Order: sequence, then C-alpha cells, then structure tokens
Amino acid sequence: MKLDQLQYLPLADGDLLKMPADTDPDTLRQLAEAIARLHPGKQILIIARDIRKLTDEELALAGLERKKA
Repeated sequence: MKLDQLQYLPLADGDLLKMPADTDPDTLRQLAEAIARLHPGKQILIIARDIRKLTDEELALAGLERKKA
C-alpha cells in the first residue's frame, strides 16, 4: 500500500475495515496492532478480500452474520 492511499477514518467499535486484496499479512498484522494501541477496547475487523465471499463460518468467527434477504 502506498502512503498516498492512506486516509483517516474515525473508527468506532464494531467497524469493518476493508483493505486491498493484495495487502500482505505482515502489513495487516502491523495495522491491527496499531489500531489496538490507538483504540483500546474497540473491536475493529480488518479484512483483505471481498466480504461477500466470506463463508458463514468465517463471519461467525468474527461475531457477524449474513443478513437474510
């Protein structure tokens, strides 16, 4: 990720942060650690793929569920 792609987002408890699919795991880990330090106690989910492709089991592990149509 390039620095010019970075934007400030006010994060709230329960937010989902979508990263580009090609974000490497080490960058995701560093981001998660930084968010945990800046927002202690908040639950922020970071994903690096299309959320529509997550399985129901993966959503459940994050405490989420798919909205029934």
